[in-house]
Amino acid sequence: MDHTFSPLSFEIGLARFRTINTVKQAGRYLLEDWPEVPRPLHLRARQVCIQALKGEREPSKARDAFITALEEAEIFVRH
Repeated sequence: MDHTFSPLSFEIGLARFRTINTVKQAGRYLLEDWPEVPRPLHLRARQVCIQALKGEREPSKARDAFITALEEAEIFVRH
């Protein structure tokens, strides 16, 4: 199964951006590189990524959940 979604970019530092386009990349960022203590929408995004990797959810749903978690953390997102 193809776990890709429309690319999105988000700020990882002053005027530095990271672009991702797969559920695996989103999940890895949520688990390994998240810059703050996980909050509810972050934990939800992790759950949705796992479901998408299992084929239980569409990759676009993982993308949406990831964006929501970024916004909760006040991380600037370029759609």
